Parts: sequence; structure tokens; C-alpha cells
Amino acid sequence: MMRPAQKNPEEKDAKTQEEPAKTWYIRPIQTEDTEAFLSFLSAWVTNVSLKDRYRWMYQDNPHGKALTWLAVTTQDNKIVGCASVFPRKMWLNGHAETGSAGGDTYVDPMWRRKGIAEALHRASATGMQENGVMLQYGFPLRENLRAKCKAGACLPGDFVSARCLLSTRPFLKKARLDRFLPGKLLEVLDSVFLKVTHPGISSSTETEYEVRKIDTLDERFEALSEELSSSFKICCVRDSSYFRWRFLNNPFRKYILLGVTRKRDGRLCGFAAVEVSGDIGLISEFFVRPESDAVIALLLGAMRFAVSRSLRSLWFELINPTGPFARDLARCGFKFNYSDQKTLDVMGDYKKDGLTDLANWYLTLSDLDV
Repeated sequence: MMRPAQKNPEEKDAKTQEEPAKTWYIRPIQTEDTEAFLSFLSAWVTNVSLKDRYRWMYQDNPHGKALTWLAVTTQDNKIVGCASVFPRKMWLNGHAETGSAGGDTYVDPMWRRKGIAEALHRASATGMQENGVMLQYGFPLRENLRAKCKAGACLPGDFVSARCLLSTRPFLKKARLDRFLPGKLLEVLDSVFLKVTHPGISSSTETEYEVRKIDTLDERFEALSEELSSSFKICCVRDSSYFRWRFLNNPFRKYILLGVTRKRDGRLCGFAAVEVSGDIGLISEFFVRPESDAVIALLLGAMRFAVSRSLRSLWFELINPTGPFARDLARCGFKFNYSDQKTLDVMGDYKKDGLTDLANWYLTLSDLDV
């Protein structure tokens, strides 16, 4: 009896060999894509003028224009995904590089689970280096973290937020008592609360530092940035052009700038930027000589400002728990919120300059996109 012919095991049915035609591809953004790109972003960015945001954030950044990649359909060139990097000059262990903050990564919900996010991150990792950008850092959303890792990102560790309560009202509100107490009594309770929990705010003890509001920039800021960069192994450059763009010419957010100086010679020792949001103050920038007395003086100055504005709490939204100021934050009454951890990811040539060690990184909220 003849045996049926055996199929070659390497041969597969022609039908199973056929791969489905790819319905999308990745490419860099073109000038003619601008209107369609803004329309695509409008599904996610809804609280500001997109045209103003695009002009300020994508075009006017003094460290370089944004680089953007699009996922588009092969059939009609419709945008179904995007990812951007925003250049930032950086100091990496004593030498200057162009790095970038990643942001504005979105995929149309109808086109998810097709590998688009991973492909966008791979394209940006390759494309940014072709444009002279060495690395990209960021704090992706949890749902985007897996795609970043699959695209080759490393994860040095987690940043956290830190909060300092300046009023009894959050406690009273939680207990539903705030509405039953008269305003005068609430003021007395807050005064007692501050004296007990933050005696340094109202202390009249003479110190060698003074904290004042900054209205204009001068050459001292540039000199301070150059001097302090060597104090941090990995940090973003804070030159005067960036400082003006990020804080003074920002069309969407208003900041109070505070500077700490040494009284005996007027030497600038550091500065901070505080944004007021409702009854909360957000420390978006904090750059100061790593000398504990100067750090604490600037923190107390920010806290006094918050109290003067009747703010109920002050937040340091992004802090490296292994970084240089963590201990001084704790000394000033800030509590770390470890339940609100944000994972740092790094794309690019991260196998040098200690990029994989979280302790080397110093980033603030202002080092990210908005």
C-alpha cells in the first residue's frame, strides 16, 4: 500500500504564510501636517490653546525645536498616533550634551494594541540621535511604560512627590468640621498648627540668608547655573534663555520666582519657582547650592510665601528620594508620598555616564514638558 506523500515540515500552507498587509507606518512630521497634528492632539490636550501651546512648546524652546513622529494609515495618511521629544541641554558628569524630555505620546483608542506605541518609541530613539540628541528621559504613564521598555528604555528608578501641610483645614475638611467653625477660630488653629509643626517659618532667629521675590534676571543666574551644574552628576542646563522661556514667557502658567542670597555679600545661592493652583503651591523649580543652610533657607522662604497667600499645602511634585535635597525636605516637614511613585525611563545611549543609577539624576517638574 502506498503511503501518502509527506509534506516538507518547512513548507507551510500558503494561506498561513501570508502576513496581513500593514495598515499603518511611522514617519517624521512634515510642515504640512501641522493642522492635522493639532487636530489629533485636541482629543487629549483640552485645557489650553493648541496653537499657542505648539508655538511656545514645539517651536520656541531655546534648546531646540521639538522632534515629532507620526503613525499614519497607509490608505489615507490619517494620523493615528504621535510621539515627540523636547530638547534640553544637559550636563552629564562634567560634559555638555543635548538630551530631551519625552512627551505628547498618544495613540488613537481604535488603533491600540497594534504595536504603534512601541514603534513610535523606536522611531524616536533612532531619529533623535540622527538629529544630535543623545538621550530622552521622561515619566511615562503606566499604560505607556511597557511600550517604552519593549522599545529599549531602561528604568533607573522612581521619583516621588513630597507634601508639606500648612493648615489644619485639610484635616478638618476630612472630618467634615471645617464648615462649622468660624473663620477667626480657623485662623487661630492654623497659627498654632504652624508654630508647632513648622517653627522655622515664624522664627525670628537671625540667619545669614535672605529670600526675596525675583522680578528681573541678571548675570548672576547664568553664573550660578554654570557653577552648580558640576555639583550634580546628571541635570538639565538652566541658562538665562531657558529660564526666561520656561518661567517668564510661559503663556499658560504663572510662577512666583524666589531667590536666596547670602546677606553679607549679596551672593545668589539658589532660586525656586512656585506655581499657585487653587489653595496649593507647587514647587516647579528648585536649584540651589547643595549647602544645607541655603537649601533650608530657600525651602522656608517658599513656605512663608505659601502662608502669605493662605495656601493650605506646598508640594514638591517631583523629587528623587536618593537625591541631594531629600534630607533637607524632611527636616522642613515635607512628607514623601511613596504611593505616588513616578518611574523614570531613559532612551538612547544609556550605557555610559551613570544614566542607569537613580542617585545620579536631578530633575524637577520644570524639566518636563507641560
